[in-house]
Amino acid sequence: LMRDAGFDKAPSRVLPNWVVKLLGLFNPELKQLGSFVGRENFTPSDKARNTLGWKPRNAGDSLIETANQLVEKGLV
Repeated sequence: LMRDAGFDKAPSRVLPNWVVKLLGLFNPELKQLGSFVGRENFTPSDKARNTLGWKPRNAGDSLIETANQLVEKGLV
């Protein structure tokens, strides 16, 4: 997705969940991340849609726009 959007340095490999959890034994930041890998989190948005008229955006589009903003601000 990111490479298709012109981010040539985006990672092309996936780190297996078990590796993240193993490295979490030695790195506190990865340990915290390890509790989230392999899980699907779902939060219903019905109330925001109905009450506020909110329309969620596509996750891929949001990711690409965020990356573009980081580049524009010189943070990456």
